[in-house]
Amino acid sequence: MFKPLVAALCLLGAAIPAATAQQGPPPGAGEAPTGPQLVPPPVRVERAMAMSAADLAFTYLQVQQLIPTLEFAREPGVRGTVHFEGPEYVVTAGNVDAYIAAYHGRLEVYRQAMQSRGLPEVGGDYRIEFSSECAGDILDPRELFVVQSASGERVPVDTAQLVQAGVEVKFLMEQPDQALGTFFAGAAVEDTIVFSDELTLGFALLGTVVDDTVQLRFDVAELRAVFGSDTVSAERWLELADCVVTLSPR
Repeated sequence: MFKPLVAALCLLGAAIPAATAQQGPPPGAGEAPTGPQLVPPPVRVERAMAMSAADLAFTYLQVQQLIPTLEFAREPGVRGTVHFEGPEYVVTAGNVDAYIAAYHGRLEVYRQAMQSRGLPEVGGDYRIEFSSECAGDILDPRELFVVQSASGERVPVDTAQLVQAGVEVKFLMEQPDQALGTFFAGAAVEDTIVFSDELTLGFALLGTVVDDTVQLRFDVAELRAVFGSDTVSAERWLELADCVVTLSPR
């Protein structure tokens, strides 16, 4: 569903994955870079307005998560690279500020487009319910909705809180018995919410606001790419395609 923008940092010649963001080719993609001072071209508001709601929210999240990884380019011996559909942009201590500024500029364009297109109001407390297709011995989505207790035990949760600040939405899960809360980072536009936190998920949860509920689904093609097509049977992939995680107000 999403096209990759890949960033990696290299330390003493060894590649260190830093972040993975996804979006369609920006204006200027395909042009050969001329040197390490070249930074990604700015995104036009018109392009952001033309993106699908899911692509726009996902791209916002991934660029947001990319920015902190570029800070490592300030370290001696670290060479960062960012790929836009082929061209490789080099990030070094000498130009990292320009890159960070460029990506903050992109975030602002995406934010403006999202606000112009309208934001759902989803902040509040929710119950978590799973359709029957979610249950399985392998790749059971219910395993995502757990917290770690103070003793280290994984505790399933059936409630969550969505905390919204403009276009950004956090999916918070916690237990009253001093369990450690966890969250997924998200972004919302129109009737769509995308949760995609590389540190906790590694893939996206695609949400649709339906009346006062939020229905979350998985992109099976993305799951296949992440886990491998042979991880589960063909029948299980079909079940996962029909799996729906519903958030209902409580």
